[in-house]
Amino acid sequence: MEGLGIKKSWLKIIIKFKVKYSLIIILSLLLTSLVFVSCDIQNESQIRESHTENIEEEDTVNVMELYYKVLNGDEDFIDYSNAYGEINPNEANINELYYCDQKEYPMVPTKVALVDFDNDGMDEVVILTNIINEDSENSTEIEYLVFHYYNGRVYGYEHIYRGMEGLDTSGNYIGSSGAGDNKFFGITFEGEVEVEKILAESTTIYDETRCSDSTKAIWFFIGDEEVKEDEYLKYINSGIKVTWEDYIDNSWETLFE
Repeated sequence: MEGLGIKKSWLKIIIKFKVKYSLIIILSLLLTSLVFVSCDIQNESQIRESHTENIEEEDTVNVMELYYKVLNGDEDFIDYSNAYGEINPNEANINELYYCDQKEYPMVPTKVALVDFDNDGMDEVVILTNIINEDSENSTEIEYLVFHYYNGRVYGYEHIYRGMEGLDTSGNYIGSSGAGDNKFFGITFEGEVEVEKILAESTTIYDETRCSDSTKAIWFFIGDEEVKEDEYLKYINSGIKVTWEDYIDNSWETLFE
């Protein structure tokens, strides 16, 4: 009986050892599997990030190539300008620009700049055009034209000369409608539609409470908040002005190198 008890005790020890050893093996296998899964996920994530970066870089290159073709006259753009409060999209070419669509007033590009108006990491192109008077050799700076890429095409948006002054690298600019009436704009895009947003403004108001002789007073606003003139001027002049390249001598091509 004593020998049988010893055998049972050894049997219990062996069983416990086997169970404990089996658990250790199972845990080791699970940890090893988790390590491999983690490595696979990390590698897949790195590959996906690299692929995304390559796609974004490729897209950027393709967009810039398309801009280049438009500026060179090798590709048409869609004129999406808001003329007299109405948008009538039509195909246009940079070599055939006319002021108010009047053939007797041709416009020629003179300066080019790259600006990321909507801060999405993709530049837009803006050009300054001169109107050529066929009756004289003089030309006058007349309009800005903003080019924006959307869904495989380049869209163009006209801005009168006084409506886009002091353009800075953030895509903000001043639109002037009088000595004391100015608006500080930014641009965003909703699909193919350009949206101007008023960031700040100065406006002339006739107000007897501010001027004893009932003459005009100029109010200054940043957003909806009224501010002092010096604060307003500091705000609208805080940006770095864009660098323009000449279109006539083809120095603009350096922007796409």
